[in-house]
Amino acid sequence: MKQQLSCITAFILVIAVNVMASGINDSHLKPLSAQNELVPKRGRIVKYYDRGQGLKTVVLSGSSSHYQDESGKWLEINTKIVGNTKGTWNYRSINNTIKAYWNTDQMAVADGDERILLELKGYGANNGKDIVKTARDKTARSLAKQNRLVFKDLFSNASEFYQVAPEQAYWESEGRMYKRGNT
Repeated sequence: MKQQLSCITAFILVIAVNVMASGINDSHLKPLSAQNELVPKRGRIVKYYDRGQGLKTVVLSGSSSHYQDESGKWLEINTKIVGNTKGTWNYRSINNTIKAYWNTDQMAVADGDERILLELKGYGANNGKDIVKTARDKTARSLAKQNRLVFKDLFSNASEFYQVAPEQAYWESEGRMYKRGNT
């Protein structure tokens, strides 16, 4: 991987030197825009742009900006959690390397061939003496906003929070945070 990054870095430097050596003013080049992106050349952390006049620009990201779909095509990561009307899941976030699905009873996370299913049956807490178990509240309210999902009062006075980031899914319950994905 280090050798690959070194080659890419060297490639970027060669392009920069070529632009400077040829005396091309950057303002005369095509902008770094969606219309000028060379989409077939995308990778997990890389985008290529045609700047015109025979010049290309490579942009590297420090984290994943693309995920591969089932056909192998690199698509933009979108971490937004949306309502789902198909199947048993009320919410989903699937435009990512991590696919996440929710309803008020379960959360499922898929990362390639790996799958995790969490069932939200009850909540246990230590009150200093005993484990206090609380059943799930069937009237829990849910709210999805951008990349965050909240099941308010899923248990008596306890809520579940979920958040999706590129290559990661987080969930939090009563101050405990759990993470699935690459770091």
